[in-house]
Formats: sequence, C-alpha cells, structure tokens
Amino acid sequence: MKAKIKLFGQVKKHDNTQINAVESTTECMTGRAGLSFIMKYIEETKMLSRLNFKFKYLKESTKGLAVHSFFKQVIAYMIEGSKLNLVAFDELKSDPSYAALLETTPNKLATSHQIKRMFQKFCNEPRHTIIFRDAITDAFISHLQDEKPEVVILGVDTMVMDNDQAKNREGCSVTYKKVKGFQPLEFYYNGMIIDAIFREGKCHSNHGDDVVKATKRLVKKIRKGYSETVPIIIKMDSGFMSIDNFHYFDELGIFFICAGKMYPSIKDYIGELPGNERHEYTGTNVWDYIEFGNRLNIWDKFYRAIYLQQKNESLQYILDFASSDSIIYTNIGMDSELSAHLSVAIEHHIDDPEYIIKEYHKRGSDELCNRAFKDFATRENLPFQGFDQNQAFYYLLVLSHVLLQSYVKDICYDILFRNSYPTTIRRRLIDFAGKFVFHARKIVLKVSFVIFNRLKLNILWERCSSHQRQFAYI
Repeated sequence: MKAKIKLFGQVKKHDNTQINAVESTTECMTGRAGLSFIMKYIEETKMLSRLNFKFKYLKESTKGLAVHSFFKQVIAYMIEGSKLNLVAFDELKSDPSYAALLETTPNKLATSHQIKRMFQKFCNEPRHTIIFRDAITDAFISHLQDEKPEVVILGVDTMVMDNDQAKNREGCSVTYKKVKGFQPLEFYYNGMIIDAIFREGKCHSNHGDDVVKATKRLVKKIRKGYSETVPIIIKMDSGFMSIDNFHYFDELGIFFICAGKMYPSIKDYIGELPGNERHEYTGTNVWDYIEFGNRLNIWDKFYRAIYLQQKNESLQYILDFASSDSIIYTNIGMDSELSAHLSVAIEHHIDDPEYIIKEYHKRGSDELCNRAFKDFATRENLPFQGFDQNQAFYYLLVLSHVLLQSYVKDICYDILFRNSYPTTIRRRLIDFAGKFVFHARKIVLKVSFVIFNRLKLNILWERCSSHQRQFAYI
C-alpha cells in the first residue's frame, strides 16, 4: 500500500509499515517452541518413566494428577523458567499451546493446587532423598560412560541459598554469609552437579559425616558403573580440611587436593626454609611455591604440602602473608602404586607439584556451577514452608538443570557450548515462536524458516527421537 506525503512542496512515496491495530487469533501459537524438543529428549532418556516407577506409591488412586504427569509438568516448568512461582501453573493451564508442547491435552494440565498437594506427599521419608540423588548421580555415570575420561576429577563445596526474605521456612537458619537460608552440600563434575545433600543453613562445610558418606557413595557408583581402576581426585576448599576426611580418602583409594588454613606455626616454619628451595609456577599469574611435608599437632600422619605465594606486577615476592598466599594439602604421590597409575593416566610425573597447583587453581570453576544453578532457578527463595517439600523442590531443580545440560551436550553440541548459562540456553534454544497445525490426524510444529535453518531444527528433532542415552540404574 502506497501513500503520498507532501513535505515542503515535494511529494514523496513510502511503504506503510506501521502497525494500525491488534487482534486476537484462535490459532495455536507459542513463544517457547523449543521446549517441545527438550521434552522429547527427556522422554527418550526414560527419566520420567523411572521417576514414575520409583514414586508410584505417592498415588493410591487413579483420580487426579498422575505421578508421571506431575514430574513431566514440574520439570518442563523448571526448564522453561520464565516464572518460577507455583501460581504459574494456573496460567499455563489456560494455554492450549502449552499442552501441545507437552504432548498432552489442556484438561490434563495441573493447577497450582494439584502441584502443591503432590509436593505435600514428600514428607519425612528418607527414601525420597535416595531416589532423587540416585537419579542425579546415574545421569553423571552415563556421561562418564560416554566421555571415558582417564581421570575422574570431582569438586565438593556448599552453596548458600538466600531465603532471608521468606518467612516461616522450616530449616531456614543463619548461614556464614549472614543471611538466613539453606546450605546444601554439592559435588561437581565438568560443570555439572552430580550429587547433593539438602541441609539447613547453619550446617557448615564439614558438618557431621556428610562429606565422608557422600564421597563413599559416589566412589562406589563410579567403580560399579564406570571403572574399578580409574583414578579419582576430589578437590575442596579449607572448610573441608580434616584429618578424618584425609584418612577416609586414603582408605577409599582416591586422591584429594585440599586448600589449607594458614596457621602461625606454618608461617614460622615456611619463613625458616632456605630460599633456594623455592620454585616458580606460571599460570594466569606468577606464583612462587615451596613443597614440604606437614603434620599439624593433632594429626598422626604427614601429608604433602605446597605453599603458594603470588608475585606482584614487578615480579617481587609478597612477603607479608597477605591474601595472595595459600597452602595446599594432597596425598598425590604418597601411595606409590596408586600414584603410578595416576601418572600414566595424566601423562605427567606425580612428583612434579605443578600438576597439583594447576588443578588446585581450577577449583574456582565449581563456583561457576553454583552460579549456573542459581541462574537456572531464577531465584533462591524456595516456595514451601516445610523442609521436606522444599527438599523435593530443590532436588527436582537440580535434576532439571542436569537434564537441560545433557540435552545441550547430546543434541545441540554443534550449536551451543555445553556449559552455557541457562539464560543463554533458554534464549537460544527455547524462546522462539512456533505454530501448531492440525491436519490429516497429525500435529505439525511450524517455525520461521530463519530459525529453522539457524538451529537445524529438522536435525535436532531427529536426534531427540533417536539418541541412545538412557540413565540406567547403578
């Protein structure tokens, strides 16, 4: 449509590109078309079938929301992540396009009250925690079987979930960050949370025997599901420095790299060591290091210790024992047989402390796992007043995040980096428009040809329907 405009005595022509009105349509359209690909992938992994089988006792009647449908809708809602509030289920129930995304009918979509009633059934049952943790860990084992690493390097840390603004939360207590919340213990591998223990906020890093029991469980899973001989290294910060932990790692036959605490006696000892025993390590910064055997007063055994001191820009040593210095404890190189196996796997001599320093400095990537998880959850406040319900919600958040990461690795490996932040994944792989067309007893999802070609959606759909990953019971 052409229009003529007279401006300063001149007549110009232009295209009418202005929007003149807004109208509604009865067509089945969606703005999150990529969710259908992810849910197709998750169905093929048999994870939903597994959860349905393990939690079938939650429903004694066939009426109401089915267990399989509950987990499918909650996981989809967490992955989509536009509004992590339970009342969002009421809005989604009125959206027929959302039902089409989940390959169900609108009358089978859950209301917020149905979701809350299902979560109320997770109460004071230790087996609930075991089922969730097994599902998360078995996903990790399946990745080990696929990647076949020569060395399995794990990380362990706690994550504070700030619930300071939430009232009347059971187990919500003051954390070391001076806010009320929860502080789960988490284990990491290659940017993925592989195990977790949901705990009160007051539980410090080395609370009780959580670390020992969780490590034993993970090692058993790795030995049974992947390899009986693969070297395992666990990295941790100074909050986990304990002779009991170190002894138990020795008994399990695994290696540890642990940050230590700088006690005055250690500072005095290092100051007396000859300067010619110092060496230089160059990474992102330049470090001066010295190695020695150390046994604190209450320890009954010496462990290998490496003291690190960062140089300033003029390459002068910082001698005031400021925050730039640190100490590392490890048992790498102390057991000759195990260490020889590790040396072959990493193709590096274990007597050289630079491998240990390098791996120690990579420990900061565990913080990125926590940041990615919080980005996925969109908020740290948990929705329930009861501890057991929030625990189930947390484990489903972790499992949903793991499934999203697995989807990127298995299906979208040539489109997006595996450890991309969830916001990026959602923006690139979920949030694009689609239209459902019903004809000839078929449902077809149509998207713009630009999106179709850019994301190679025909290839992604074929991968989702035919991929081989299934999270087996280990």
